[in-house]
Parts: sequence; C-alpha cells; structure tokens
Amino acid sequence: MEATGSAHQNEIGVKQPAGSRVAHDAKSGALIESRSTYLVALGFVLFFGALVRVWPLLTSSFPLNDGGMFMQAIIDLRHANFRLPDSLHYNGLPIAYAYPPLGFYIAGLVASATNASLFNVLRVIPALFSMLTLGAFMLLARDILRKRDSVVIASLAFALVPRSHSWEIMGGGLTRSIGFFFAILAIWQAYRLYTERSRTSLILTSVFAALACLSHLEMAMFVAFSAALLFLVYGRSRSGLRDSILVAVGVLALTSPWWGTVLARHGAEPFLNAGQTGNHSLLSIFVLLLNPNWGQEPFFPLFSALAFLGLFYALLQRRYFLPLWIAAGLLIDPRKFETEAMVPMSMLVAICVVDLIVPLLRQRVARPAQFRVSGRIMAWVSPLLVGILILYGTISSVVTTAQGDAGLAPSERQAMQWVNVSTAPDSRFIVISGDLWPLDRSGEWLPALSDRVSVSTVQGYEWLPDNAYAKQIEAYRALQECTTMAASCVEQWGQEYDKSFDYVYIATRDTSLGGVYPRDACCGGLAASFASDPNYSLVFQNDGATIFERKPAAFSVPDQRRTPL
Repeated sequence: MEATGSAHQNEIGVKQPAGSRVAHDAKSGALIESRSTYLVALGFVLFFGALVRVWPLLTSSFPLNDGGMFMQAIIDLRHANFRLPDSLHYNGLPIAYAYPPLGFYIAGLVASATNASLFNVLRVIPALFSMLTLGAFMLLARDILRKRDSVVIASLAFALVPRSHSWEIMGGGLTRSIGFFFAILAIWQAYRLYTERSRTSLILTSVFAALACLSHLEMAMFVAFSAALLFLVYGRSRSGLRDSILVAVGVLALTSPWWGTVLARHGAEPFLNAGQTGNHSLLSIFVLLLNPNWGQEPFFPLFSALAFLGLFYALLQRRYFLPLWIAAGLLIDPRKFETEAMVPMSMLVAICVVDLIVPLLRQRVARPAQFRVSGRIMAWVSPLLVGILILYGTISSVVTTAQGDAGLAPSERQAMQWVNVSTAPDSRFIVISGDLWPLDRSGEWLPALSDRVSVSTVQGYEWLPDNAYAKQIEAYRALQECTTMAASCVEQWGQEYDKSFDYVYIATRDTSLGGVYPRDACCGGLAASFASDPNYSLVFQNDGATIFERKPAAFSVPDQRRTPL
C-alpha cells in the first residue's frame, strides 16, 4: 500500500504516522493487550453478528417481508439472457428497467449456476452480504478509530443494533445489503485515499463506489456525501481535489453501461422520478430528531444513548468528523438516514465506552480510600459491560426481527396460488393488511406470485411520473384506515382514488405481539362486513387470507366511509 510519510490526526485526536492501522500502547491501560486477544474479540463479534442475521432465516421458509418486485426483476433479466431488459413486468405498471441491476445479476447468476429457487436466493444473499458488511465496517473502524478497544466495541454495536441489519436481511435487502457493503468499502478506501494519498486506494475507491451505485441509488448518495466530508476534513489540497475528480470520472465510466443504456431507451425521466421519492422535508428531519431511537431498539435505546453521549464527548474534545457525518446524513438523506447513521453512531458508542466511561471508572480506582473502587472489582467491570451489550443487543435484534419482519406465510402463498389459477388474468385486487406500506408483504408479493394487478400496492410507483409515488402512498394509507370500518369504506375509497377492482384480499395478521411497528387489529370485523354485504361474495378463505369477489353491479355509499364496525 503506497503512502506518504506524513502524519495526520485521527478521530481519537492522536497524531499517527500515515499507514499505521491500530495503535496500541501496553502502558495505556487498554482492555485488549495483545493482537491474539484482539482477533479473538473480533471473532466473537462476527459470531454474534452472524447469529442475529441468520436466526430469522431459520424461522421462515420464505424471504423476509418484501422482495416480490425484485424477484420479478430477476425473472425478467434471466428471460433476456442477462441483457438489460427494456421494462420491468410488475403489477401491470409501465416501469422502465432502470433500477441499479447489480443485485439482480448476482441473484440471477447464483440461481442459474446452482439451480436454487429464487425464494432461497432472496433469503440467503441479503443475509450473506449483511455479514460481509460487518467485516467491511471493521476495516473502516480500524482505520478511523485506531485503537483495538474502540474497534471491538464499535464493531459490536454495529453487529447488534437492529437497524444496521434489519432492513438488509429482508428479501428486498438484496439491493440494500449489497449496496451497503460496497458503500462502506468505498468510504473506507476514500478515507485511506485522503489520509495516505494511496494510488491503490484511488482505484479501489472508484471500483467500490461504482459497485455501490450499481446496487442501490441511496447507497451511492451515502458514498458521495461521505467522501465529500472526508475530503473537507482530511483531503483539502490540490492533490486531494485531483483525486476526487478522478474518482468521480472513474465511477461515471464504470457505471456508464447501465445508466447509458437507460438514458438511451427512456431518457432521464425514470431517474428524475426516483429522485423525487426521498423524504427531504424539514418535517421529516424534525420527526427524526423527536424520536432519536435510530437503531430501532425495542426496549430501551441503550446503544443510541451511548452514541449520543459519545457524540457530545467528541464535540467537547473537538473531534468533529463523526458528529459532522451524522449531521450530513440527516440533512442530505433523511429517508435512508437511520441505516446510514449506524456507521458513525457505532463508532460514537466506542468513544463513549472506551474514552469516557472506562476512564471515569479508572479514576474511581485512583481516588482516596472512601471513594475507591477495588482493583479486583474494576477488573470485572469492563467484561461485565461488554457482556451486557452483547446480551442486550442480541435480544434486541432477535425480538425486533420477530415482531417486525416475517416471511409470507404458507397459507398466504396458497391463497395467491389460488388467485393465479382461479381468477381471470385481467382481474384487479386491493390488498388490506393493516401494515405500514413498507411492511405490507401481502401487497408486494401478490402481483409477483399471482400475476394479477394489485391497485393498492406502492412498490413500483417510484419510477412513474406525475408524483405517482406520493399519491399511491396516500391512497394506500387511506385504504388501511378501513381495517376497522365497514365494507362501504372500501367502496368509497375506490371512488375517491379512482381505483377499480374486482376482488378484495384481506390478509390475516397475528396482532398478539406489539413490536416496533404498531398494527391495528386486522381484519375480522371488516371481513364480516364484506360477508354480509350483498354486493360481495366469499370465494376463498384459509388461515392466511380471505378473498371476496365484487359483483358487477356498481354502487356507492358516499356518506358511510367512516362508519365504524
């Protein structure tokens, strides 16, 4: 690795020779005294990180939560013999095949090479890349924090905080997990590029950033503003500016076969449409600040509290990079902020524990006898603290996944198979589940598994013009409000949002658990209302879903939309 011989100031505030990785001083009182202990500690972190990512796969035989649209994208790609298709055939929508395709290529090639089902591919690949992301984070934390204790604690936080992996291990995490992995690698190499002026890092930054861009557009944005911040903090020089321009040119060149093809076929409209879906309002930022449990910890935001203590301590110590990184993400990309923030927040947890809490405890040892903590007790404090973090983090991750993320039940798959076999190809459905739309697995999977149109599903509208995405989200939310209303609410919804439909698909949800995402009881009373309505007939029912067919005669009940059951 080529490097200059100059020194630079790291995040801890200590000048290190460029090219050094993890600093250690046996007299510094570090918790981890040897390299072998350090490697064992990182091994334990990898074990628990893998545990919380793989455990959900063992409890579901189907991809977690979403992924239906992505499965169709993989099918379209394979049908085109791995040449970029012109359009994505999902839910009857005119969707340009403009989504960054790297994840689809990886999944399609794996499925073709192994003869594995796409369902299993969508289960395994996201979790695998989420585990690889933990390894990438360790490399980044090693270079920024430069202390063994800090690297281990930061990696432990990143491994176990639910938000660092909960959305990445879902079926739709196929693109999110791959993008997150390459984004962190790109940021790691960008840090080396600006602190060491390494030619190798110039090439690797370009390659990893391009792969992030080819995986997920928001991860490309994450790399862009993170690299810009690294330049401002560490790389402000003529050579740094030159390297930044070279990286940008390299990324554009490496990704041009994808975006060039899309532009030639569809123009810039698909990208402009997708760019309008981000939640960039001041209100969204205010909401994030009011509820700073960004790690989605289900009991008490322990890791978030430690991170905020670390943030304030870093500001007091004039260590500005990590706080600035969080502020940049909050202002630039609030829609994906909570996931991206797990990277700097995990490092701030390490600063809090290693640089604030442990030194304060050691000061107690050195105080006069009436305030002294015995050295023997002190020897157990640090391992006990780490054990508490491991136990709490593991339980938090498992509980969050169990309550918030689930695969489509076999009974619902049976219902959707019935739809495919027993309804006309041009049938139109609405799906009522009581879920928030990103967690509406029934709504996303029905078009993919039944080859029928769901007029209430949101996925896919982000690529359509005329603010279709925001309008569809509004319509979806209004429909789910009918879960505690009568059938007339659904009829009025169809008229208000100009949605024609032939069938009503009501998903059964287990609402006995609370969880991070609160759900209204769904949807026995609504189903009973449809069953007693002469304009509907029950055509299918099992433990997962109840389906009603709407009779041809149209009618309206304009004043009964909010009639409760």
